[in-house]
Amino acid sequence: MEPLSPHSASRAFKTFQDLLEMIAAALPVEEVCTALVAAAARLTAAEVCTLWVTDDRLQPPQLVLRATQ
Repeated sequence: MEPLSPHSASRAFKTFQDLLEMIAAALPVEEVCTALVAAAARLTAAEVCTLWVTDDRLQPPQLVLRATQ
């Protein structure tokens, strides 16, 4: 993995800071998940990004799509 350029590292830090503020503000999980996939797509320059989580309430536990971009 290549090290981030100073500009990219600054952008990544700002993105993580924004995400942490959203989580600390106790925003709805759906909003945080949507922001997370948007940030991941932006930081990795990916055209598609999805977030799957394990739902342990289902028997057997299953992966559930929570957010996509």
